[in-house]
Amino acid sequence: STRNATGEDRRLELDFIWQALELATGTRLLDAGCGSGQFAIAFAQRGCQVDGVDLSPEMIERARANATNAGVDVTFSVGDLAHLNAPDAAYDAIVARIVLQFSPRLSAVLDEFERVATPNARLWLSVPGALSPIYRESWQRFVDPEPRSLTYLLPWELTRLLEERGWSLRQQWGSFDTVPVREGAGSNVAAGLDTSALPLPLQQAAATVWNVIAVIDA
Repeated sequence: STRNATGEDRRLELDFIWQALELATGTRLLDAGCGSGQFAIAFAQRGCQVDGVDLSPEMIERARANATNAGVDVTFSVGDLAHLNAPDAAYDAIVARIVLQFSPRLSAVLDEFERVATPNARLWLSVPGALSPIYRESWQRFVDPEPRSLTYLLPWELTRLLEERGWSLRQQWGSFDTVPVREGAGSNVAAGLDTSALPLPLQQAAATVWNVIAVIDA
């Protein structure tokens, strides 16, 4: 993640997200499931007031060290997204990248997002697509004796859930990365194709990651 944070494609991605979320200097932003903090740090460097939350103490420790090294002020804390330690209407924007599929109580998480968001707040949500290597062992959920940590939330399930809650979906797009499916074997077969003309459900199915910009309508 540190290496990816310095790439030219990351700068372009951040430029796009800055506009899509209508961010500005002083915007209060929550990075939900912040991991090692690279996106939280990048938004802070651009002038946002950022809080980062992650369930893993080890990730929060790394995020704090990364923020110190970057010379930016970000508030990082260990926490459960279904029980955020934040007041009502605390954030103008929320980022939840590749984390919702780890939330067994997704409705509770979205309830919390609604609670801590200001009216008409914008959110950047992303989940793996069906061809993501993260989901390559999804079949094992049928044979494992214990429940798996992944819910295998798919793009069309996420968008339907948001629509049922009355959220507005402003933009949707996929990334079709050439991430190896397994060691020594191929990659996402859609990576070399022009997917723009495909119906939306096929784009969602073929994506490595599916992104949504949503608005919690007041």
